Amino acid sequence: MEKSRTPQSRSPRRSSHAPRNRITRQLVNPDGNPVRSDDMGLADVGQRLTTLWARARGKVTTDISFAAHYAGRWYARTTTRIEEDEKARAQAAHLERHGYLVIEADDRVAEFVRTAYPQMKAAWDDQVGTWRDPPVGGTYKLFMSDVCERWPAVLDILDGTTAAMLRAYFRSHFQFSYVEPYRTFPAEGDLPKSWLWHYDAVAPGILKLMVYLNGASAETGALRVLDHDESRALERGGFRRRSDSAKYSSEFDRRQTVLEGAPGTAVIIDNRVLHKATAPERGIRDVVCFQILPSVVPTDVAKRRQPSPSYHARTPQFPFVPPLR
Repeated sequence: MEKSRTPQSRSPRRSSHAPRNRITRQLVNPDGNPVRSDDMGLADVGQRLTTLWARARGKVTTDISFAAHYAGRWYARTTTRIEEDEKARAQAAHLERHGYLVIEADDRVAEFVRTAYPQMKAAWDDQVGTWRDPPVGGTYKLFMSDVCERWPAVLDILDGTTAAMLRAYFRSHFQFSYVEPYRTFPAEGDLPKSWLWHYDAVAPGILKLMVYLNGASAETGALRVLDHDESRALERGGFRRRSDSAKYSSEFDRRQTVLEGAPGTAVIIDNRVLHKATAPERGIRDVVCFQILPSVVPTDVAKRRQPSPSYHARTPQFPFVPPLR
């Protein structure tokens, strides 16, 4: 006697004409709407896949860079012993708590402003060894190349009062990744992205030190910042990218701190607080900037080991991986 067989259900056969899912259906336009594969040519697909790959590679690079920075900072702190004075500790504590600090010019910085800045100003005026960014448009910065080679004393800015504070902040020696002098002018037309509120794409704890060579006020382009707490509050409120600046403009106006100072004043910020450059309403603003990192060797040794500390158009901005030298 044969056993009865229960017919097994079969999934319906896919028609050869039925549409198939494609990876291109997961892509989106810049406005966030899905892109239909039928609307895309091979060039579009290739371009979008290239963009996705670049983003993934950038994410991996960022993670590696941040991990290297954390490891480098920990190693520098555990292998060096720094003597700190009370004033430097108090300044470092303010920087850690708020994410910014203003230091008045000491004798060393005042001497540089008095003797070297007039020559730098003449080079900017005559556009000798300078280049602009962005290369087109009405609002731009005028950068200066080879500043360390042309005015070696610029590195002395990192000595004295500023150096004591930086050692207290890092609890180790420190070094810089580049020196960046530039001039800003009153705005004409659309503002470049650096004139919008933003974080810098560097690991937390890396510092930006800016010296006002000719002073800066609210009207002449002083740097604007939000402290750590205010930056986190805006982030929780929905701020994500530079393009959100206009949306939260009233909040920024209410919460911002304007870092004003006389010639030679140094302003130091943690790159992970919200900040923005400001085009002067009148006149010009000349500055020289340093990107500061921890180091396991004394700063004067790090200076000698850095072959070309001057900033160039080709200088890589990221990642900042502190070399364990």
